[in-house]
Amino acid sequence: MAIDIQGIPDKIQFAVDGKYENAWVIDINDPRPTEEQLQDYLIKEEFSELVVEYIWRSSDGENANVVTIGKNDNLLAKNSIDFMKLTLDVFYDYGNFEDFVNYIDRKIIGFDFLFKAPLDAIRVGVLNHWFSVGPVDLWRRGEILPTLESIKTKVATNPRLTPTSLNYQAIAFIFNLDRKLRGPYHVIKAPAAKKTEAGWEIDCEKSYNLISNWVKLLHT
Repeated sequence: MAIDIQGIPDKIQFAVDGKYENAWVIDINDPRPTEEQLQDYLIKEEFSELVVEYIWRSSDGENANVVTIGKNDNLLAKNSIDFMKLTLDVFYDYGNFEDFVNYIDRKIIGFDFLFKAPLDAIRVGVLNHWFSVGPVDLWRRGEILPTLESIKTKVATNPRLTPTSLNYQAIAFIFNLDRKLRGPYHVIKAPAAKKTEAGWEIDCEKSYNLISNWVKLLHT
C-alpha cells in the first residue's frame, strides 16, 4: 500500500457495535489503561463486535486521519482483552505507518491482510456520529468511481451531514464490509471537511480529488 500517514496517532478509541458516539477515547498523554479498566469496559454491556480506532491529528478536522479495525474470531488475538492490549501496545510504541500496518498483520491478525483485500465501499460521514447522523454511500465495488457532480448529489440526500457542529466529516475507504473474508473489517478515513461559520461542511471538490488519488494508492 502506497499510502503513508505521517506523524503519530494522538488518540485511540474503542467502540462496540458501531456505537462511536459512546467510544472510550484515550489520549496519547493519558496513562495506559490497566487490565482491570479494560475488563470493566468489556463487561459494561453485551456486544457483537469490538472495534479500535487510531486517530492522527485528532484536533485538526481538515487534516485528521483514522484507521478502524474490527475484531473477529479468526484473528491471532483470539479474545477481546488480548486484542485491546495489543492495539494499545502499538499505540503507545508507535514508529511509523508501515511498521504499524506490519505489526497489526503480524501480531493481531496473524497474516498479511490490512488494506490488501479489494476495496468494498466508499462512504462519507461525521466522525463519531456515523450512524446517528447517517453516512452516505458514495461508491460500491463494481460501480464506476464517483464524479464531482455525483458526490454533490449524494451528499445532498442527507441534510444533517453538512453543515454540522458535531464534528468534522471524513471519507471512509472500507475493506471487508460484509465480513466474508477471514481477516477483519477495517477502514481508513481521510478528511473531507472545511470549517466555516455554519460549522463543518463537506468539501466536495476535496472529496473527489481524495477519492481519485487514494483509490489508486490503496491498490499500489
